[in-house]
Amino acid sequence: KPASSRVRRRLVYSAAGAALLIAASVAVIAVTREPSRPSAATGPVAALTVTEATARRVSWPTTIEASGAIAAWQEASIGTQIGGYQLVDVRVNVGDRVRRGQVLARLDPALLKAEEAQLRASYDEAEANRQRALGLQDSGGVSDQDVLQYVTQARTTAAGLAAKRLQLRYTSVVAPDDGIISARTATLGAVAPAGQEFFRLIRQGRLEWRGELTAPQLARVRSGQQILLDLPDGTRATARVRQAAPAVDERSRLGVVYAQIAGGSLARAGMYVGGRIEM
Repeated sequence: KPASSRVRRRLVYSAAGAALLIAASVAVIAVTREPSRPSAATGPVAALTVTEATARRVSWPTTIEASGAIAAWQEASIGTQIGGYQLVDVRVNVGDRVRRGQVLARLDPALLKAEEAQLRASYDEAEANRQRALGLQDSGGVSDQDVLQYVTQARTTAAGLAAKRLQLRYTSVVAPDDGIISARTATLGAVAPAGQEFFRLIRQGRLEWRGELTAPQLARVRSGQQILLDLPDGTRATARVRQAAPAVDERSRLGVVYAQIAGGSLARAGMYVGGRIEM
């Protein structure tokens, strides 16, 4: 009987241990197993988008790259045609736009006006003598030689008066064309000699690009071709070929293409920029 009791206890302990082992295993599996995620809903597959277009012909231009300076199309030198007179008025400065015939500076006309008054008095006297001599010539009161002398004197004083009045006109220094003042040397109060330059003018405000090309490149350039210029500040300017040089430099073996720059850009004379010529 004691032996059977011990057997039953062992069976009970074994069953309890097995039950605990199974429970622990289930708990571990429950903890370590990841919860299943719901599968994403699958929508309909997007169809390809088709765009319809009409085929067309397009020209893809080839280009020639070159570098060159920007300069004035033409510059005018503006100065005085009479010397020894004081500059009493300067009306423009560098960067100003001027019109043809606009007064840019004035010389003191006081001395010239005094000389004109003297010449006008001399001319009036000479003209009166000429008319009197011609009136007396028919009656024999004045010899032909005296008449010729009075006529010559009247003409001489008339020419002197005209020259003095022309000098008076030259006291006003005027613009010979529309354009932009690019330089000024006129100083108020200075006494300038004849021919001294007061201003430089970019005629009509026109600038051009002077690109340097090799001989084979120059042979492909034609008037009217468009050029894109890359300016130093990062902006661009457009130009059109005006003409190409008829010869290349003997030392550099480069020729120059002249292209007029369209207005409205930030291009300035003196810049050295690269350009692309569209062929």
